Order: sequence, then C-alpha cells, then structure tokens
Amino acid sequence: MLLITYLPFYRIHELLLYFLLNLDLLKAERGIAYIDNVFSPAQIDILRRVIEGTPIELRFGNWRDRSLTFMQIIRDAKAEGWDSLVVDSDNVLDESITQIDSELVSKYMHYTILDRETWERREDRQRFLSRSVKLQDEPQVYGYRIAGKWRGVFFIGPKQGVRLSKPLLESINTNMLDRLSDALKSIDSGIRRFLSDETTLGMLYYYSGIRITPYIVASSHKHHGSDPSYHPLIVAMAHAELGRRLLDVGARMKWYYARYRLTAIAHAL
Repeated sequence: MLLITYLPFYRIHELLLYFLLNLDLLKAERGIAYIDNVFSPAQIDILRRVIEGTPIELRFGNWRDRSLTFMQIIRDAKAEGWDSLVVDSDNVLDESITQIDSELVSKYMHYTILDRETWERREDRQRFLSRSVKLQDEPQVYGYRIAGKWRGVFFIGPKQGVRLSKPLLESINTNMLDRLSDALKSIDSGIRRFLSDETTLGMLYYYSGIRITPYIVASSHKHHGSDPSYHPLIVAMAHAELGRRLLDVGARMKWYYARYRLTAIAHAL
C-alpha cells in the first residue's frame, strides 16, 4: 500500500516527526508527500535537503488550500492506478491498520480514520455518533452519513486518514471532480482557505453516489497549533461562493448554497 500525506510548506518538519514513523509502522511500499505553497526554486532546494536520505517522494505545487491539494492527489491516484492511504501530516497511525485493511476494503470499498483523542472526548464522540450508524463490532466500524440537514450539508466525516482504494477511485465521478476543482480555483484563495476539505470531499463522494463513509478509530492526533482563526461570516461566505458556482449540480447543492447564504446574511447584520 502506498502512503500519502499533504501539508503546507511551513509544516514540512512533520515529515520527519510523523510521516517517517507512519511509513515504518505500516511497512508502506512507497511514501509520497504533497507540499503546498511552493512557488520558488529555493523552496524546492530546502525540501530536497530536508528529506535527503529518507524514502519520501515529493510532489509540490502552489494550490494554496487543502481541498485543491487533495483533488490533485485523487487525480494522480486515478491516473497512476494507486492503492493508497492518505494520512493527515500531524497524525500517527495505529500499526493495527495493516491487519484489518484488506477486510475493510473488501467489505466497504473504502474507509476513513478518526483520531483517538477526539473519540475519547465525550462531546466530540457524541457529535460523530449522532450522524453515524454502526456497521460492525469487531473491529468497530461506524458509517458516517455524508449528507447533513443544517450542520455539514456535505461532510465526509472523520478524515485523519482516507483510504483511496482502486475500487473507490474507479467510482469517483470525474466530471464532478473537474467541476469542483474549477469552482474552487475561481474563488479568491484568501476566502477559499476557509473551506474544509471534509466539505469538498463530502461533495465529491456524494455526487459519486457514496452516501456513507465507513470509519475506524486508529490514529493519534499531534495538534500542530498553527491553525488560523476563523470568523463565522467569512466561513459562511466561502461556502456560499462555492455553492453558487455549482448550483446546477443538484437540489442538495442548492440547499447548501441557500443555507450558507442565509448564515452569511445573519452574521453580517
């Protein structure tokens, strides 16, 4: 299995802290890191020096947000026929994944990973469970409903790890992948960065015919503490801008746009 991570340039130290550890824990055959916000040859030189002597392969660009970076990963995975697991750069995976991966892919085609720290916080656990169904007991697997009513009209669910199996990639709606990527690119990057990739991946999965995301609890989240602050008005505006560009996709997208347009107006008053 190929292991992938993605991160902005300013967090490249996490490659050495966590990604190398994940490669060793999972005995991955290959490891690729997608680095965002790379626009200078000097940055490329720094990156090569950082990973010198490691098995990490680099792919870099200036996508300027997590969603477009992940869309590029999906494009490459489809084009190159990868069987892969994408892990957030600040997570350490459980070694036990190697023992249950084939069973989960065989049963469910794909799955995602939730970190143990979130699961152990009662309020957060209940938030996930309120939108989940239990799929099996041993190992415990839950299914997250991608379509929400008000909170998370589109939301993939837990995303510390995302299993991109070959059957999943074959099911991805390429037209929706293109439409979503073009819509994101047309939004100013200063606003676009307030869109979570959980939302955009939820959109892509939903319009590829996927309604449930199977997930397991199998990582430890090493919070990096560098997240920017989020004003609810700007977040709502970002969602509304994305929805406006995709109104013709379907009825749920129209509701997504209306919900965030109303929220933006409410915050502006």
